[in-house]
Amino acid sequence: MGAGRASGQPRWGWGGVRDLALSRRHLLAAALGSGVVAAWGGRARAADASSSLGSSTTPGSSTTTGSSATTGSSKGGAASRAAGEPKQAGPPLPAIFSAVPESGALTFRIMREGLMIGTHALVFTPPGSAKRDPAKPKTLKLTVRIFTEVTAKLTPLTLYRFSARIEEPWDGNQLLGFTAESTENGIKRRVKAERGAGGSLWLENVFGRLAVPPEAIAATFWNPKCLEAPLIDPILGRLLDVTVADRGKERIEIANGSEIDVRHFALSGDFPADLWYVEQPARRWAGMTRPGGDGIPITYELL
Repeated sequence: MGAGRASGQPRWGWGGVRDLALSRRHLLAAALGSGVVAAWGGRARAADASSSLGSSTTPGSSTTTGSSATTGSSKGGAASRAAGEPKQAGPPLPAIFSAVPESGALTFRIMREGLMIGTHALVFTPPGSAKRDPAKPKTLKLTVRIFTEVTAKLTPLTLYRFSARIEEPWDGNQLLGFTAESTENGIKRRVKAERGAGGSLWLENVFGRLAVPPEAIAATFWNPKCLEAPLIDPILGRLLDVTVADRGKERIEIANGSEIDVRHFALSGDFPADLWYVEQPARRWAGMTRPGGDGIPITYELL
């Protein structure tokens, strides 16, 4: 299994393509469409008020500046401290950057009935390692680029094809907007969001331009803030309504066969799904499963 299958359950096989009758083409395409295109999110309401869904442990986030008085200091002492302590480059980073991996990338394989049907990759610029290096100047700017490719075949026929490219620029904890271009079985879509005057957020879709809650973010799930903020479907360009329930800690197996400790969140409403996040050293996305239109799970397994 990958991210999304609890430890102890049987592993999905890597067998060949199942023998599917041609009459199932439309059923499979519809199932994949509902499971892949709809896998983006919605407005989150905490179903468990006792859990802090947006909190995460940020390495080095507890920074004290000027909290104690210094008596009897000397130029020599100051010079000694300057020589022996690393110089802090800029202000502490916003909490959002704790979700950025040091490598600057997250990659998932997309699975259905034990078969790999696609990939989902996120690239963060700059990577988390640069953000946390005290020797490098800190920037509050972040760009996240997301690439999704899905192809389902009944040899030699291609039953379903989906691709998407999303770009999210951030300034600190604020989303500046996003652009999303996708193609589903030849049908092209383009959705755009951008900041307006006074911090307003505007969404452009096939129906025109409309205002959305300024605190809304794209439902791309890498950011744990998606568990508590209004979410925008970046593929169809609409606000979705989702309830979030904290299911507690679990241990799951990812694509390479290793097991990791995660926290499980169940989403219901416009976007029923299960999301998993590692919590140490910070809350970061580790996997997702959602049902297809025929109830067969489509799973994003962390590579």
